[in-house]
Amino acid sequence: MGIRLNFIVEGQTEEAFVKQILSPYLAGFEVWAQVRCVLTSRSRNIKYRGGIDSYGKAKNDINAWIKEDRNSDVRFTTIATAKQILSF
Repeated sequence: MGIRLNFIVEGQTEEAFVKQILSPYLAGFEVWAQVRCVLTSRSRNIKYRGGIDSYGKAKNDINAWIKEDRNSDVRFTTIATAKQILSF
């Protein structure tokens, strides 16, 4: 049956890494990866993603995605650069 693993990432580089490297690898273990860049701002109907500059912005986006996807087969994780981790 497998599980779904949702990645919230810092930017386009990490998003590409998940899509091109991790997703194919994890599929062999029946882990289906989905990825999106953290939402950093919103203006009218436009959403801007990428470039975490505060934990608060990342936390809000993570919590929003968790609320959207409450299925029992889903897990969540993040990928951030060492610079982002140290700044939190």
